[in-house]
Amino acid sequence: MRKRLLPILLIFLVSSILRFYKFGQVPAGLSLAEVNFGQKLTILGTWVLNPILIRIPFAILGIVSVLLLYQFVKKISGDRNLALVSGLTLSIIPWHIEESRVFSWEIIFLTLSLFVGVYSTDWIKLHYKNFLKYIILICVLIFCFSVVKNAGQAGARVDVERTEISMISRGLPVRFLSNKFIEGFRVAEKKLFENLDFGTYFFAGHPRERWGMPESNKIYLFMLPLIVFGISKIDKRLGIILAVWTFLAFFTSSILLLAPAVILISIGIVKISQNKQFSSKVFVLLLAGLGIYEFLNVNYLYFGGFSESIFSPRRPAFAEVTRLVSGLRKNGEQVLVSEKLGTPEVFFKFYLKNKTFDYEFRDFDIRRETDRNKLFVDAISDEPKRTEPLFADGGKFPPNIDALATFEDRGMRQKIVVYRVKLK
Repeated sequence: MRKRLLPILLIFLVSSILRFYKFGQVPAGLSLAEVNFGQKLTILGTWVLNPILIRIPFAILGIVSVLLLYQFVKKISGDRNLALVSGLTLSIIPWHIEESRVFSWEIIFLTLSLFVGVYSTDWIKLHYKNFLKYIILICVLIFCFSVVKNAGQAGARVDVERTEISMISRGLPVRFLSNKFIEGFRVAEKKLFENLDFGTYFFAGHPRERWGMPESNKIYLFMLPLIVFGISKIDKRLGIILAVWTFLAFFTSSILLLAPAVILISIGIVKISQNKQFSSKVFVLLLAGLGIYEFLNVNYLYFGGFSESIFSPRRPAFAEVTRLVSGLRKNGEQVLVSEKLGTPEVFFKFYLKNKTFDYEFRDFDIRRETDRNKLFVDAISDEPKRTEPLFADGGKFPPNIDALATFEDRGMRQKIVVYRVKLK
């Protein structure tokens, strides 16, 4: 019994270490989605406004999803070794690690899908032919629901398009050429083809990301030949189930592709390890060497904070800014924060635990402010124009500005400046 539990405990241990090491520090900063999630939880009290508490449910779900995949593979294939390799493989994949350490709807969706998979395995085995029909029907319904959902969010864009079309020609059927359902279909279509993009999973990511897309490492490159080998050795029934799962992933959430990818990788590992030929042993050694190097390199960059996308939604500067402002602010002193920082109010409320009674958030030009007896938090772009209030030659600040601190806000391509005005 103890020997049977040891491999599962190893998977649990590896998963836990990779999801809790430097937890709350990596990745640096919170996203707008995370601070909004935190604000919704304040019904429990402001004590929940803590980066660790916001992210911990997703780390736990990440570990649970690894154990659920182990259980799913064990039940669907009847092969405990394949299940153990699958669980261990999922626990070390960068995509899963990174999604487990932040607020992520995808990790919730993956965990729920695996949960359903585990408890419907027996039915799938008995009715796997009908299973294909049902899943295709579900995918079509999900796609239609996605179109309708996106249509509800496309009103403003449709109005702009209709105005542009009507300016070109009044005879065109504007409502037919541009409507909410067409826009909804385009959004769903774009998501589908992005999920079909093979390069996104193996060859994309920082620093080779597409413009405006916060891409990251997803699946190790050394796993690609293992997937190909796994496809060639897969059992027919399991192959149908994985094909259906992949089909479902293309129409819903791309992270669902992790389940079939990991199972194929694991089949490749198990089958190669069973081959006793010399050439197979050499191939295993080369692949293992590449895998160890890639695992160490990717995780060194990630946990060192070097691989964060320049288009990341996270704003690490806000944690430092709010801490400094809270320390510099005198008793009763008003703080004016510029909206140029990009939705600063929700971040300040999060880090200051909603104690922002003396804080004001709005656009301002310091040259036009009548009341300058405040602490100001403003922003200046990395390539400032002469019209910007904080511009001065030589990279300095205007002579009446007493700059107390500056922070790089890389995602917004600007500097955050905390200052007071020198009063005459």
